[in-house]
Amino acid sequence: MPEILYSTIGTQEIQVHRLKLSHNFQLLILFVTITDTNGCFNSDTISVNHVVCLGQNELTPSGIKVSVFPNHLQIDLPSSISSARFKLIDIFGRVIIDEDIHDDQYIDISKLHTGVYIYNMGNYSGKFFKG
Repeated sequence: MPEILYSTIGTQEIQVHRLKLSHNFQLLILFVTITDTNGCFNSDTISVNHVVCLGQNELTPSGIKVSVFPNHLQIDLPSSISSARFKLIDIFGRVIIDEDIHDDQYIDISKLHTGVYIYNMGNYSGKFFKG
């Protein structure tokens, strides 16, 4: 039985079966079958990669909380981490900031150009858009 069944007023039917969902929800593999009104069908497998990105005030699995504001980032570290190495990288791979941070620290991003930035703290990384 398909998980999703589409029908377009007698012209075709589309069935979608989920084959695999990775444990971290970042890869979804679907098997799709399309049948027309003559009974002819074709099928294919579709892989969907989902890149997890951080929103404002999102708590990460490591317990690090990153809040994005127009002029600064606020980083809250869990009590088990006294400091962490913070790197901010632009989409061209240039390291913009590379410094040790402590709990409840603000990082000034007011002078950054509009764009997507990636940050890294040990084994944890995320991204944000500076408008």
